[in-house]
Amino acid sequence: ILRNAVPEVLLKIDPRPQAGVAGWGGSLHSHPDGPQVVGNAMGRLQREGYKFKIVGPPYGTKMAFGLHEEAITTGPVPVQRWPHELSRLQVGIAPLNDTRFNAAKSWLKMLEYAALGVPCVGSPRVEYRRIHDLGVGLLADNPRQWHRHVRALLDSESMRTELAAAGRDAVSQLTIEKTAWRWWEAWTEAYRIERGPLGLKKIKQPA
Repeated sequence: ILRNAVPEVLLKIDPRPQAGVAGWGGSLHSHPDGPQVVGNAMGRLQREGYKFKIVGPPYGTKMAFGLHEEAITTGPVPVQRWPHELSRLQVGIAPLNDTRFNAAKSWLKMLEYAALGVPCVGSPRVEYRRIHDLGVGLLADNPRQWHRHVRALLDSESMRTELAAAGRDAVSQLTIEKTAWRWWEAWTEAYRIERGPLGLKKIKQPA
């Protein structure tokens, strides 16, 4: 398994979070069934005076996230601006529904947040559990936990600082620069298998 990595330069971006703002980077087009797992947690936070932001297109997100009011939104973001917009979140969320498809999802969302110094909360899916065990973010398995974890991070600067530092430290070993050798190793092994005795044999064409 070759897991996603991020470019080392993300670790050098200075996060400038907006106070009291939790948010999600994504769109319903690519994550149609993720937001629902937070239930009314983000809407509840809005009613308590916090802000919720979508880094991406807003279409359908008010209903999907059970929001009390429309979220702040960036609209579609060019790829070169993506990490800078994510770094404006004070807390990032990475919800994923418990489906067979999502069981095969990578850890990329929590990886990006952590690389940018954004403390995050994710669903307890397989790869998110794996990166959480390395020191990245918190996990929430129901709306009550989503509300509790996100609010605790929004309220506590020390908690955010500690989690952000732990996340960046973990991701420093998960960069493209640090893991590129794994790709070379995989392709070398694939080439050896293809050319070796267990590889595919060329069939002689009749004369």
